[in-house]
Amino acid sequence: MLPIPKSLTNAADGRANQLALDLIQTGWKRLEAGDIPAAMSRFQRAAKVTPGSVAPQIALAHGALRFGLLESALAFAQGVLERDECHSDAHTLSARALFGLGREAAATEHLNSALEASPGDGQALYLMAHHGIRGDVDFLSRLIADRSPDEPEARMLGMALANAQALAGSMGLALETAAIAHRSDHLEVSTIADELRMQSELLRVLTSLPWGQGGGCRIGQPIFVVGLPHSGAMLAERALTGGGNIVPAGPVRALIHLVSKLPRCVGAPYPRAAAVLDPHTATVLANRYREHAGVGSAVRWVDRCPDGARYLPLALRLFPMAKVLHVTRDAQSAGQAAALSLFDGDDAPYARDPDSFTVQHAFEKRLVDLVEASLPVEVHRMRYEDLVQDPGGAIAEFRDVG
Repeated sequence: MLPIPKSLTNAADGRANQLALDLIQTGWKRLEAGDIPAAMSRFQRAAKVTPGSVAPQIALAHGALRFGLLESALAFAQGVLERDECHSDAHTLSARALFGLGREAAATEHLNSALEASPGDGQALYLMAHHGIRGDVDFLSRLIADRSPDEPEARMLGMALANAQALAGSMGLALETAAIAHRSDHLEVSTIADELRMQSELLRVLTSLPWGQGGGCRIGQPIFVVGLPHSGAMLAERALTGGGNIVPAGPVRALIHLVSKLPRCVGAPYPRAAAVLDPHTATVLANRYREHAGVGSAVRWVDRCPDGARYLPLALRLFPMAKVLHVTRDAQSAGQAAALSLFDGDDAPYARDPDSFTVQHAFEKRLVDLVEASLPVEVHRMRYEDLVQDPGGAIAEFRDVG
């Protein structure tokens, strides 16, 4: 579950502020449910109601981050800092966006500013440790000891401690600490059940249903980079977009948004909807994807969609000229790194422990193989280990893919 930041729950003063607070809280529920466009709409209305308030801007920054719009998230957060340079939430949001954009030095400056304003800021402490900047095990242990396990920030501090322990070389202890912190997240059992149903249906649809043809956008040539968390998708995106002729769209969630609209547009849920999609609707949805992904009229861009493998059947119906790059990493190494990550809401439910991650790793490989066998696409594969050990050679191969 996503806790509402304290800066968004301050007591409202006056009718306009109360309306803005109500909009933010209902928007936050939509954000928690994964309906990011609906959440952003409410946050934008709150900003119009109270144009001088920073709370709607903070909410908009959170929503933009969830949607993968890193530049927009940074702009919202920077707007808050222009009014209040000591706003710790704005500093941590800026840092999160900057890390995603590959600007580590600037992100670190914001984290230092956040901790100057609020020395016990759990988000800043977690990001410091998670990105290997610094982590004080004793200090974090004292902070946790002074808090109730039920407090919203307790999990964040627990994950900060886990990462600090990993930095100190105690990986076994770090994974134990992370497991305890994840258990306090109260992940819904229904989330895991939905995940398993989606997996089963994807495999069934790919092997049993005839796939429709035609429609979609044949001008766009996106590259869909898929891979589990901490498997190298971000490194692959940077390698692909370094030359400037391919647009880096970031961790786009446009496909996730479209999936929620398919039952109404097509009359069938995903993934079956992708197989029966008619040419006209495929073209309409491709245009909607462009709008939500923020790629404008670009011909070539990289979509680093979270859990992107499961959305490949839809992606390839919308963009028949697309290419697919599957990035993998040793399951144990990636699983440990994922277990030390603080995911928002119900993102990556399998990443809470390395064993579940290994199961998901095997499923994703099978799914990508089936996509290549069932759909007219060649899947290009890249190992994280090769990318790290020989960046020059890997970049050359990425260029060939592009």
